[in-house]
Amino acid sequence: MEDMLRQLLPNLDWSYLNRDGRKRLLSEQAKENIRQAKKNCDEWLLVTPTEYDEDELMACITCDEQSIGFDVAKTYISLMTRSKSKPCCFNRRQLANTETEHLYNKLVRECKKSVIEPPSFKSVETWILTARNFSVDEVLTEIIGTDDNIHRLLEAVYSNTPKDLITYWSEHPNLLLEAMGKHPKNEDDLFHVHYQVTDARRWINRAKIAIKMYPWLDDYFCPFKD
Repeated sequence: MEDMLRQLLPNLDWSYLNRDGRKRLLSEQAKENIRQAKKNCDEWLLVTPTEYDEDELMACITCDEQSIGFDVAKTYISLMTRSKSKPCCFNRRQLANTETEHLYNKLVRECKKSVIEPPSFKSVETWILTARNFSVDEVLTEIIGTDDNIHRLLEAVYSNTPKDLITYWSEHPNLLLEAMGKHPKNEDDLFHVHYQVTDARRWINRAKIAIKMYPWLDDYFCPFKD
């Protein structure tokens, strides 16, 4: 069954490279992808990891300019992951998908119970923005796969976010493939053998699904250089 699903969904991601360079295996995500594919092989969904990752959360919280101490940050993380009240953020992708107001209100309630000074609204907003900045690349990898050449080429044609794929190429997937194949940064001599218009359409359709599921992705686009 799994071999059949891999053939039906050849670009489904089983691992990806985070922006910070750490290789992360998506074993749980792969299982979730299989469950989804078995349910409906014609529909792709963006799966948010559910594994707890304190390092990811710590990196987002301690980036705040207000210089939160390690112990305070650890306490906030503990409160963020309490499952009795929503939202629960076990990793930066879940944090990225959270609305600032909702998480801030939760932390205010939880801090009051524990007699702790809550973070400011602006701090929580900064944590979530940082998580989103990191997560955009991860989401793109789940959309297009792990081929480094493809990532470089999309960046070269200013299309390395889901919004870019939709905005510039939604009606012209063939032109996207042509632009990538002819670009000087293309290192794949067999590019047009390995990738067809159906692949470009798949990336664009997945980008649409991703933004529909998580509208914050629509805020990110690749700026043109002067």
